[in-house]
Amino acid sequence: MDTVVLIPAYNPEPAMVKTAQELNEKGFFVLIVNDGSAEEFSPLFSQAEKFARVIGYEKNCGKGAALKHGIRCILKELPWAKYFVTADADGQHSVSDIIKTAKLLRKKGSIVIGSRDFKGKIPLRSRVGNNLSRFAYTIETGRYIRDNQSGLRGFEASLCEWLLGVKGEKYDYEINVLMYAAKQNIPFCETPIETIYIEDNRSSHFDPVKDTLRLHGKMLMASLPSIIAFWAMIIIYTVIRSIRFPLPVHVAVSLAGGAGTVASIIFNGIHFYSSGTKKYSFPLNSTIISIIRTGAYATLMTVFVTLLNIPEALSLFLTVILVIPGEYMLLKLIGRRRMFE
Repeated sequence: MDTVVLIPAYNPEPAMVKTAQELNEKGFFVLIVNDGSAEEFSPLFSQAEKFARVIGYEKNCGKGAALKHGIRCILKELPWAKYFVTADADGQHSVSDIIKTAKLLRKKGSIVIGSRDFKGKIPLRSRVGNNLSRFAYTIETGRYIRDNQSGLRGFEASLCEWLLGVKGEKYDYEINVLMYAAKQNIPFCETPIETIYIEDNRSSHFDPVKDTLRLHGKMLMASLPSIIAFWAMIIIYTVIRSIRFPLPVHVAVSLAGGAGTVASIIFNGIHFYSSGTKKYSFPLNSTIISIIRTGAYATLMTVFVTLLNIPEALSLFLTVILVIPGEYMLLKLIGRRRMFE
């Protein structure tokens, strides 16, 4: 036995006990974290103790806090564990998919994400939220993940200390893990899993307003380095084009884009490498993407301004709204080819 299945649970469904039993029978060590559930759910946790170790605390602290509590337990009390898989307590992750994720984790190492395909009848709030999150994450990190909100994930136990250094105590923690992993060049891959929504996702404790605002607010904060770099590029381009003997459009865009790329590397270094346990490593992937993006900016600006005689302000606007969706589609195509069956 070298793999733990970590299940954070807040006011769980009976499916939690069934999942723990089946995983236990398959040879997994199951660790359940009671995230301050109401007293009426105590019988469920008592039943689960037949098949799992149950730990927890009295006050509800959030999913991120529960995951960290479990990770601390793995780090300090389960030294034999080489891998662990996180799964939800509401029955939305099948035992077969948990096993599938664990097998790929042993083969590929580092981080494995169980990604839903979102086909069939999906609750509107889930479909919209995942689409927005997917787009924002891809543009910010340069990595496409089909399901960056999936709770089914596998990790090497060697990442425990790093995971404890990632910020977030609630649902934002899971997206932060993937943001930090992408920014700090920690490898991860995806594997397709079944999409299961029970009774229109009734059992989910995800607040569609509060948690969505918190989640995307955190992503916006994480995007500040790129936002700063983008506006630095715009300002530098405007200054270059405003001097007495302005440089050609493509040269101005290239210089401004280069400055923006440098600013992005600096600010990302300050934001993502000043916390956690991962030492700084040069963000090669995002730098390559920034260079390609700058080339696209320069090409389109030259076409719009020089060949089509479109005013520069409008040309800049058209360039941005064409390049960003195009970048997303390209990264999506590349990302889909990285899926592992």
